[in-house]
Amino acid sequence: MNIEHRKLITLMLQEISYFADIGLLDPEVAKNLQKELFEKYLQSVTVEETKKMKSAKNTSHIGLIPILGCTNVNRSGDVIFIHGLGGNARSTWHPKGMQDDDEFWPVWLGSDRPELGIWSLGYEVEPFAWKGSTMPLVDRATHTLALMETDDIGKRPVLFITHSMGGLLIKQMLRHAHDFGSQEWKTIVEQTRGIVFLSTPHSGADIANWVRHIRKLVQLTVSVEELEANHPRLRELNQLYRNNEKLKNIKMQVYCEKKQINGILVVDETSADPSIPGVIPIPMDEDHISICRPQSKESLIYRRTKRFIEDCLELSSQPLDYGQAVVIGQQVEEAVKQDPEIRQAVEAVANEAQSHLTKTITEPWQGINIKGGTNTMSGNTFQF
Repeated sequence: MNIEHRKLITLMLQEISYFADIGLLDPEVAKNLQKELFEKYLQSVTVEETKKMKSAKNTSHIGLIPILGCTNVNRSGDVIFIHGLGGNARSTWHPKGMQDDDEFWPVWLGSDRPELGIWSLGYEVEPFAWKGSTMPLVDRATHTLALMETDDIGKRPVLFITHSMGGLLIKQMLRHAHDFGSQEWKTIVEQTRGIVFLSTPHSGADIANWVRHIRKLVQLTVSVEELEANHPRLRELNQLYRNNEKLKNIKMQVYCEKKQINGILVVDETSADPSIPGVIPIPMDEDHISICRPQSKESLIYRRTKRFIEDCLELSSQPLDYGQAVVIGQQVEEAVKQDPEIRQAVEAVANEAQSHLTKTITEPWQGINIKGGTNTMSGNTFQF
């Protein structure tokens, strides 16, 4: 199956949502059809793409790691997960902290919203020098911008899901994108639709102050020093976001931990609050590590984050207008003409959907007829 086939499946996913919205399909039937279509989408991934995905899983997880949907050139947007101090592009988000297992919420999100590209950023940021190297926050932010530009992030709407210091990294990165004057980088901040902060210490973490007491025993990295409570750089960054018209209007969702780890609350509710009007930190019965590791799709963080993404990227099921329907119909017809395999797939799915229609409509849209009944292909007319 080629890329045109995968484009077609994406378009048909949108059409099924439309039919459910106007009452032609039962919502549960529509959901099952979409699930079946998405499975076909996964099956259509080429051998080359599969090799790339496996290669990404077997590396040290440094860089912008594609999780799901990132090769779809027609995707509606990108969602990027950003870990924090001592984190990992995969294990940070996994319920059991595993690096080589796909049962974690970046994959769940990609399965539920196949029109999105799901990524995870991996970078070196360790608390102690003996564990690895690190960069100052401002340098890491510039480096991250270069990575994202290289992978065409910013060419479509983007949303960030961040944990702990990862939230500070994205704030600094968007500040650079806004201030540095590079049009490619400025596009990234202009395309940013929202940020989810999971226990991000906007004003620093008290644990960083505590760790400094053992600096005579171990060498700390600059990352720990920058997390010190009330650090001047964090204060300045926080003030900027409260006063810059562009940055403060980026939609935000904030969560904070309420459980301690070994007697320490790593990021308290005060520090987790970005002090943006209308942004309310949601307390969670989680600790600093578990807060970014939802156990299932039923968890509050997963469900609220998914809805937040749908709202920010305008993915909620909305009826297609006539113009959109015309374009989709034309693209479907053109693909069917060029590839018999696509034609067969269209007819199979169309017949399945038609068998569940609850009523019949007939609409002539610039030569495209959509109606309940037998599905036929005739000249330039696609009847459904």
